[in-house]
Amino acid sequence: MSRRPAGVGAGRGAGRGQVLVLFVIALTVLLAAAALAVDFAVWLTERRAMQNAADAAAQAGIAELLRRPITEAKRAAAAEHAMDYLDRQLALGLAPGEVTVAAAHALGDADGFGAEDGTSYQGGDRLVIRTPVGSADSCRGGSWGSRALTVRVDHVSERFFSRILSSSDPHVGACATSAVFGGGLAVAVLKPNQTAPGVYATQPNNATITMKLAGQDSYVRIWGGDVGINSTFSAAGAPPPSSPNEPAFVKFMTSAENHMLATIEAPSPPTWSVEARQVRVEGASELESDDVYHAPVHLPGYIPIPPWGSDSFVQLVATDAGVTPITISKTTTPNGTCTDPVTDEAGIAPGKYDLIEVATGERRWLCPGVFHLVRKGGTQGLQLASNSTIAGQGVTLVFESDSVLRVDSGGALLLNVAAAGGETTAATWQTGSSFHDVPMTIWIEPVAGCDPLAPACSDSTSSDVFTIAGGAGLDLRGIIFGPTDKMKIAGNDLHHGSGEIWAWTIEYAGNSQLDQVYEGADDGYPLLVE
Repeated sequence: MSRRPAGVGAGRGAGRGQVLVLFVIALTVLLAAAALAVDFAVWLTERRAMQNAADAAAQAGIAELLRRPITEAKRAAAAEHAMDYLDRQLALGLAPGEVTVAAAHALGDADGFGAEDGTSYQGGDRLVIRTPVGSADSCRGGSWGSRALTVRVDHVSERFFSRILSSSDPHVGACATSAVFGGGLAVAVLKPNQTAPGVYATQPNNATITMKLAGQDSYVRIWGGDVGINSTFSAAGAPPPSSPNEPAFVKFMTSAENHMLATIEAPSPPTWSVEARQVRVEGASELESDDVYHAPVHLPGYIPIPPWGSDSFVQLVATDAGVTPITISKTTTPNGTCTDPVTDEAGIAPGKYDLIEVATGERRWLCPGVFHLVRKGGTQGLQLASNSTIAGQGVTLVFESDSVLRVDSGGALLLNVAAAGGETTAATWQTGSSFHDVPMTIWIEPVAGCDPLAPACSDSTSSDVFTIAGGAGLDLRGIIFGPTDKMKIAGNDLHHGSGEIWAWTIEYAGNSQLDQVYEGADDGYPLLVE
């Protein structure tokens, strides 16, 4: 009889045991993966439900913010409307009257609304509502302003089959932001492209080009709003500019950041080619390439000069008629009772001035109120020397058409914004329009007789009040209103947040960038933006 070699049978038994162990491990991994897949499908379904609820709540709440002014009562109503949708869509089970309580906690508490906030809700979810929406509040870091609302839902889901992998329950989150976008103008350039009534210019690069962005990297970047121009960048069918004095481009940010449209109504001449590339779109959507022209929208013909602030100006002039203008030179001691929150030095009081001057490297603070700046022979108006700063909160600067606002290289004008210091406060003057009641930070007296609807204003008759020199900085909250002023901004990439600009002509020369957030006019529409 043949004999089996020693150890052969034992080896086969050990092999079978190893296979069994591997099979058990593989089966365990397979079952765990299957369990995780089943639970993951449940979580995806719950997340979609949470997202649908957040989307609907944000759209419902924004309906309360369509009309200005945006008050605390409107914000509370927006939060309550959003919470009502969340209650119904997520079956929170809030009793009558508890929606208001839940909304107040969701809007006002740092961690939002939860089971500890004194209602019948006992779930584990957290609900957060925010309006206005800054970059820290929105879903993707966008700053959407006062006519926007963000809803966040942090839902605690359950593990079923995958509990063998972890004892903790996952959080399924959803976030939605809705904002109001109107047909309002973030930038309005009012001078018509006419050499005489009914006579249109036909040559590019001449004085009738009313909005210039000259030099490399000059652009206007706006979150919301339109650019309205009573003219064109150049003549009909002109090729893209080749001269450095020609316009650069109006830069349209991607749809994830911005919903800006170019508005060129009643173009002059009417045959202006939409194929001209002076107006560029930087990736308007994933489906569009660069250099796509968007058709004009919103405006019926020429943009008229709005009457904003005219009644307030007449009243201001009458009040100041017998007042001797004050001169604040570089060496004058400030006359205000308020103090600069940054330097703790005395500020400058509101009133009638023929000169407010800041020396090189100095900083001066404007106390809240209206500053009426009138003409003075020689140096006059508001003058910031190089590397100087004027800052203030709750300030409106009112310039007569023969006064001057000049900020030299390195200077900074910081009004009604966080960068100024202290608590951010809106400008004193409002437009006075029930449809567009927003603050006016700089108001420049319109030249009599200038009217885009009946052109009688020329470069020689319009004013030259607003001049920001190369290297200067501008950070304002509110409207810059100079409808017959030739505004010039030169050589700085740090211009921010004006909100709106109304000018006869605008020129950005040499690396000038206007980076602003425009909240839109009141005839807007809600849009789910995040």
